[in-house]
Amino acid sequence: MFKYKGKIFIIILLILVCSSIIFVSIDNHIRRNLFNKFLNGYNVYQTYKMSKNIYNRDFRSASKQILAYINFSQKISKGKNSMLKGIFQVTELISLKAYTQNNFNEMQEVYIKINEMTDDIYQNHIWLARALIDDDLDKSVHHFKKAIRLASSNESAYREIVRLFYNSSKGSNLINIYCKNYFNDFGNGISKNEGFLYDEKKFFYGSSSEFAISINNNNKVYPNFISNIGEYNNYNITLEKNENINQIDIYKNFFPGSKISINNLVLVSNNKEFEINFRNVITYGLFSYIYDQSSNEIVILNTNDKSDIIKINFLKDYKNISNIIFDLRLDRLPIISNNICLSLNEN
Repeated sequence: MFKYKGKIFIIILLILVCSSIIFVSIDNHIRRNLFNKFLNGYNVYQTYKMSKNIYNRDFRSASKQILAYINFSQKISKGKNSMLKGIFQVTELISLKAYTQNNFNEMQEVYIKINEMTDDIYQNHIWLARALIDDDLDKSVHHFKKAIRLASSNESAYREIVRLFYNSSKGSNLINIYCKNYFNDFGNGISKNEGFLYDEKKFFYGSSSEFAISINNNNKVYPNFISNIGEYNNYNITLEKNENINQIDIYKNFFPGSKISINNLVLVSNNKEFEINFRNVITYGLFSYIYDQSSNEIVILNTNDKSDIIKINFLKDYKNISNIIFDLRLDRLPIISNNICLSLNEN
C-alpha cells in the first residue's frame, strides 16, 4: 500500500514538474519574469559579495569577482546583454573607492572587458583612461575623448583631465578641449546608456539646453531652448489663455556647477506690464541654491545634475496674464583656476 502511494506521489510530482516546464516555455511573460527575478537575485548576491572587497579595499579580489560575473554573463548571451546593468553597478561600487593608480590598474581588465561588451558607457571610458594612463597614454587620451563625445556636457571626464594633465605637456590637447568646449558646449547631459544603467528619467532626456515653465502648479508646460551660454537670452512666452498667476515653476536639468541668472521678469495683462521685484517674491529650488538676489535679478547656483524645479511665488495674484517676459542667462563655473587656459593661449 505504501509503495503504491509512493508511486502515485512520484507520478503526480513528475506531471506537475513537466506541466510547469511546458507552461513556462509557452508563456513568454512568465519566462521573462522568472529570468528577471533570477538576474535581480544574482545581482544582489554579487553586491553582497562585493561589500567585503569594498570594506577591505581589495581591488584584486574585486576584479576577479567581476571578471567571473562577466564570463558567466557571456555564457548566457554574447556581447551586450541584460546582465550588463548589474555588472556595471557592481563595478561602480568598487571603482568609487579607487584613488591610486594601482587601484585602477588592478581593475583595468574589468574595464577592458566591459568596453568589449559595449563601448558606449561614459563612465567606463573614464575608468579605463585612468587605468591606462601609466602604460599607454595614447589609449588613455582616446578613451577620455570617447567619453567627451558620449556626454560632452558631463563634467566627470573634464575633472579627471584637468587633475591629471594641468601640469603636463603630454595632455595639452585634452586641456585645450576643456578650455574651448567645457564652457560653451551644451552637448548631451546623459547618454542613452546611462538611462539603461541607472533607471533615471530626467527632464528633456538630460539636455542642458532646454528648460520649461509652468504656472500655478498646473500640468501645462511651455518648453524653451537656451541658444548661448554666457549671455542673456530673452523669452516672451504667450500663454494658451489668459490666466491669474501667483507662481511660476521653471523645470530644468542644467549641468552641475552652473549659475542661472533671471532678470527683467515682467507679467503682461492686456497692455499693462507688471515688473516683478525679486525682493518681494519667494524663490527656491528643490536642489539648487540662491546665490545672489536684487530687486531686478535673482541668481541661482546649481550643484548637481538632478532634474530640478525653481519655484517663484509672487505671494499675490496677478490677474488676466497673457504673456511672461524675462531674460535668462546660463553660466558654467570653472573646475580649475582660469590661468591654466590663459597659459595655454600664451603658448
